[in-house]
Amino acid sequence: MEQIMYSFFNTFKKKLKLSTSTPDAIFNDQLYNFRKIQDNQTQAKVTNILLQLNDQFLLGQITHLRLRKIQYNEWLPTSLLYTIPPHIIKKYRNNFLISSLILLFSLNIKFYNNDSFNNLFPYNIPLYSLLLENYYRYSSFFQKHHILFLEQILDDQGYLLSKRDIRAKFNLASHVTLKWYNSLINNLNNNTEALRLLNQAYGQQFDLAPLKSNPFIGTPVKRTNFNDVTFDLEHYNINSHIGNHMKIQRCEGCDNTTSFFSPSRPYHHQQPASYCNINVSFNNTAVLYTGTTSKGSNSRIIPVNLDTYNNVLSTILMQQQNIQSQSIDQFIGNDPCSSSLALTNNNNPLSSDPFFHNFELNAKSEELFIIQNHLKTYSSLTFYTDGSLINTNTSFVSMTAGFLVISDSNTITYSFTTTLENWPSSLRAEISAILYSLIVSSHNCYIDIFTDSQNTINMIETLSRRHFLTPRDFFKFFNNNIIWNNIHHLIHFKNLSIRFKKVKAHTDNAFNNHIDFLCKQTHSDSLPMLIIKNNFFNNLLYLPCWDNFLIERRLRTFIKYYNNCDNFLTFLSLPQNRKYVDIVDWKLTFNVFNNNGNISSTDFNQHKKKLFEYNMLVEQPPVLEKTKKQFYSLYSDAMCLLCHEELETFSHIWNCSYHDNFILRIYNKFKNYILDFILIQQSNIDIINLSVEFDALGFYTNLQSRLLDQFTFIDILKGFVPFVLCDFLNFHLSHSQLIELLLRTYDDIYDDCALLWQDRCTGFSYLKKFWSADLHNFAEYISAQI
Repeated sequence: MEQIMYSFFNTFKKKLKLSTSTPDAIFNDQLYNFRKIQDNQTQAKVTNILLQLNDQFLLGQITHLRLRKIQYNEWLPTSLLYTIPPHIIKKYRNNFLISSLILLFSLNIKFYNNDSFNNLFPYNIPLYSLLLENYYRYSSFFQKHHILFLEQILDDQGYLLSKRDIRAKFNLASHVTLKWYNSLINNLNNNTEALRLLNQAYGQQFDLAPLKSNPFIGTPVKRTNFNDVTFDLEHYNINSHIGNHMKIQRCEGCDNTTSFFSPSRPYHHQQPASYCNINVSFNNTAVLYTGTTSKGSNSRIIPVNLDTYNNVLSTILMQQQNIQSQSIDQFIGNDPCSSSLALTNNNNPLSSDPFFHNFELNAKSEELFIIQNHLKTYSSLTFYTDGSLINTNTSFVSMTAGFLVISDSNTITYSFTTTLENWPSSLRAEISAILYSLIVSSHNCYIDIFTDSQNTINMIETLSRRHFLTPRDFFKFFNNNIIWNNIHHLIHFKNLSIRFKKVKAHTDNAFNNHIDFLCKQTHSDSLPMLIIKNNFFNNLLYLPCWDNFLIERRLRTFIKYYNNCDNFLTFLSLPQNRKYVDIVDWKLTFNVFNNNGNISSTDFNQHKKKLFEYNMLVEQPPVLEKTKKQFYSLYSDAMCLLCHEELETFSHIWNCSYHDNFILRIYNKFKNYILDFILIQQSNIDIINLSVEFDALGFYTNLQSRLLDQFTFIDILKGFVPFVLCDFLNFHLSHSQLIELLLRTYDDIYDDCALLWQDRCTGFSYLKKFWSADLHNFAEYISAQI
């Protein structure tokens, strides 16, 4: 698809008579109303995969079976809807489902599961997260023996089983080496999150891999330095206990072997052999026996009984626990985290109520729970609902919603208000208030709702007539689809009969004015907001999230908006635009660029004008330096045809000394037009002070001083609208007047720049035509300018 678009762009540029070096990034929705084929395909693919996953019939069942089959074949602990390992991407690159999921993840879209992900086993620490890439080297072994999680190779206290115990548990042959075991220990030592989960599950305080030390009996090798931390032990195996004696035999190799020793001179009748040495720490050793031993057949007998052996083991274990507890205490002392949340939930008797399955436990959810309990016996209820939105389009935006419960005696029995988060709009506040009133209503209840939002009334009445919402219907909601779906579910699940009554806002209705006052007062409320953590509906299991925010608008519209933003960021990253990222009002710049006047039909003059605007915006006019790239033999050493002093680049066209008077004339025309327009709107302004203020913006002074890293009048000639100019005009004009003024002035600027460029091209063409009989002489003439 990219190759198709590349060919299309080249053809498109040729038809528009644009340079082939013109960046593709300028062809986007805001500059040329241009849509890439990939963007349209992305919208369709994202929508289709989400419809498949949420389908509750044959299509959805087949989709999930195929995903689970891949999950099982690759022996993955978590669903592919949660994460896709790198080797899956390469192995299943031609699989439609995997390709669709990769596309979703590339757009930073994840899944919020309204139920739970399809894990194969209910454990917490997968071996994949510890072994990483090494996991796939041994995945066939793990799958054959059904080993998937770390908890499967731990004992009841959370200690890691030894290799011998793992072989015994899974009925493995003694020759199976378990090469992944040491890698698992090393990675577990460096994985604090896995250790945290392990400690939480088993009530331990491990700060390293939880290994149970097996006792090793032996003698230090010759020339052991007892000042070192570790030493090599000649390992012996215990054959038996005979009364007060222990029979031991030299080990010829085990899972714990770190090196081998081969005697150079075997004893008489002794076969050459290799014996096992184990590297151990002095801190974990204790003396079992010192003295002589009696020799048996291929063994030794030492005078140690079973009680002495067990006492020595206890001493070693106490040493290990003291060493470990010191490091654990240090670790805990530096840990800023605590389990206060768990303690809070355990101590609160309300946390076990089914009501809090859908809500985050806080003061607001408890308040709503109390209201629901008091209203559960009512067969008819009357609500006044309202929402409030302040400081829109600012960082201080705030949104609240609430309701009043009115009794039959026409008095307020209950009231509830809360702040809201995400996607602020007045409609969201209004429908949230109605959602809360439906939550506290009992089953089979008759409800009267008074609201001042006619749009909300129309939408809910339409929803209540529909018995079922399909996933396609859900993703077609323009905004707030999750709230609409919750409302639809509660109406039909509780069998509610709702009657709406429209109330005029800010009239003499006391109840409506009171809830309006409470909602406005809640903007300064310090209590936590009511948060719905689990939705009520069950017709969708997989909801799309972007950057951990639920997508609550029409899905195709969101993808379109995402692609437009991505294309715009690509345009901003062009080298010639880095200067303008933070100093240009891009919305006004695009308005100026797309201004076609009053002409609504196709017009060739407007088309030529827009092409010139394109070239100006991206610095692509065919100046001499660009022409050299194609005809270097003709213009190899050529300078500017007017001043013969500098190379003719885009900037030099406007900075050339031969154009100084022309640029000054355009600047004065631009300045005077703006000042005259302001004086027409506000005749009491001092023209001298206004002129000084405009010159202080520095457009022309920066140009004279050659401060090209600053915003100059050349940048205005290119079509950019700076924030400083907008602030200056906003102080004297309304927004509509500002737009009208900018469209007129920039339109005149384009005409003047086109005239200058036309004169330059006419002169260059005449000169080339004069020497056309002999291009060699033309090249000599150009070079003679130096």
